[in-house]
Amino acid sequence: MTGIGFIGAGSIIKLSEEHLVHGLTASARVWTTAAVGIAIALGQVGIALITAILAILVLAVVAGLERRSQSGRG
Repeated sequence: MTGIGFIGAGSIIKLSEEHLVHGLTASARVWTTAAVGIAIALGQVGIALITAILAILVLAVVAGLERRSQSGRG
């Protein structure tokens, strides 16, 4: 899990000039993929399936909100 944390942290970029942070959604996707993989490896396929479906739904909502906030900016 420590390695996954470093990969997720590496996908986050802060643009100091604009005070914007990019890559948080990508980092969340990395963590979620790791969690689903661990659940499958432990034989918890049902939990992995529910987690994957919930993650897809949540990330779709977040992507929509992100697009909406960026279109309002400029």
